[in-house]
Amino acid sequence: METKKEIRNRILSVREQLPKEDWEKATESIARKVAALRAYREASAIYCYVDYRGEVGTQKIMEDAWVRRKTVAVPKVEGKIMQFYRIDNLRQLNPGAYGILEPEGAPGERQIPDENKKEVLIMPGSAFDLEGGRIGYGGGFYDKYMAQYPSLTAIAIAFDLQIVDHIPVEETDRRPDILITETRSIIYADGSEKEP
Repeated sequence: METKKEIRNRILSVREQLPKEDWEKATESIARKVAALRAYREASAIYCYVDYRGEVGTQKIMEDAWVRRKTVAVPKVEGKIMQFYRIDNLRQLNPGAYGILEPEGAPGERQIPDENKKEVLIMPGSAFDLEGGRIGYGGGFYDKYMAQYPSLTAIAIAFDLQIVDHIPVEETDRRPDILITETRSIIYADGSEKEP
């Protein structure tokens, strides 16, 4: 059986080979599916990663959220933890940890999830299985964040090529509530959303 690291390396290698045209088409399809989700439509805020190295693009999701007057917050790695900071446009991002675009982030701009509001977390990953298993990038940032803020509805977005048969799951791993690919929308049994 493959280890998480082996699965991650294999899938990321395949993802890096995805032609630009296919990436754009799949990203657009995924953005439309996210925008159609009830959890997203009803959310007052979205906590959304900024795509990097071939991940599903998130620019259209953020732009749609701004049009709908939602708060948009993006992650910034600070030491061993990840915080989210509110942004009002993509020009507020600069290269940060690992070369990923991050917000400048002054203390007053930090966005903290409110358990009394409907809010969603748009999360990346390197590989997923159909039972909600997820492999990130090895830092555990999203697992820790989801454990700290369990009221967030976690929506994982990925390409079909990132779906594998089985992912070994550890006790600290957190599963998304919903997984969206260009051809699938999977609401897990323990998810917070029941689509009609």
